[in-house]
Amino acid sequence: MNNKVYVGNLSYDLTEEKLREIFAPCGEIRELKIVKDFFTGKARGFGFVTFALPEAAEAAVRLDGTVVNGRNLRVSMAQDHRRGRGAFYHGRGASV
Repeated sequence: MNNKVYVGNLSYDLTEEKLREIFAPCGEIRELKIVKDFFTGKARGFGFVTFALPEAAEAAVRLDGTVVNGRNLRVSMAQDHRRGRGAFYHGRGASV
């Protein structure tokens, strides 16, 4: 089972610490990451939370629509977007 959730529609000034506070009641968090632009370092408005147990991820999905910093969070189970032999596709015609 999947224990990783996608969190979208994040406020650009939301910190990883605040995001951790929001999802901590769901269960033990193994990893949490707000995705940032490679060049500017600014938040891109989405991230991922990985829980120790699938049940915690399922509880986190129930937070979908919760208003945080004036925005409705989009929370869903994360999808694996790897292509071919487990490599991530980089969009430049080659996989690594």
